[in-house]
Amino acid sequence: MSEEVRRTEQVRRTALLSLGQVEAVIGLLPPHVRALALVAFNAHLRLGEVLALRCSDIDLERARVRVALGVTETKDGQHEGQTKTASQRLIDVDRETVALLAQILSLRDPLSDERLFRRPDGRVLRHQHVQRAWSNARASVGLPALHFHDLRHVGLTMIAETGAPLSVLKHRAGHGTIQAAMNYQHRATERGAQEAELFAKRKLEERQRVVLERQAKLKDDEGDQLPV
Repeated sequence: MSEEVRRTEQVRRTALLSLGQVEAVIGLLPPHVRALALVAFNAHLRLGEVLALRCSDIDLERARVRVALGVTETKDGQHEGQTKTASQRLIDVDRETVALLAQILSLRDPLSDERLFRRPDGRVLRHQHVQRAWSNARASVGLPALHFHDLRHVGLTMIAETGAPLSVLKHRAGHGTIQAAMNYQHRATERGAQEAELFAKRKLEERQRVVLERQAKLKDDEGDQLPV
């Protein structure tokens, strides 16, 4: 299966996932992995990219994350190098993500080249630590087929639903070609960094919809229990 076909199938599969399902899994992760997953979801990062983030890659004032490196696992251990497409990019993030990053950096040196995400004891956080926690969380909510990488696809799909053009999708995803971004959107009018805030608005709308559905169901259930 070619890379393009595989990516298209992933997008089609994750298009059926809701924000509520994704956040249910993230909510069951250990705190240090939960923070990493939230940043990966909101900035649409690959696991290797979010693991490679440094404290100095975060610009809280401009609400941006610099993605410059990627981490891979080999038989000899963890290897750090270029991103998958050998490119660097700056990702604008929403206020929700900025608040999370500010909380993390409040306990760290924001100018340090140390890894942003690490284990509670300070040791290096690796792929297997994240994947183990993810597997346990997804099983607990009945979504055994949900992969960590699906966070990226769900987030990019939601960004596309805001009307983001192909140029924005390609940049945020770090794709090497426009064709890859076309899996998420088929528009091409130029915009700027406001896509991050539109993404935040889209998440809020989805959460509100879920709450309203639950409230309506509770009313229906209460009505069914009234004496005739």
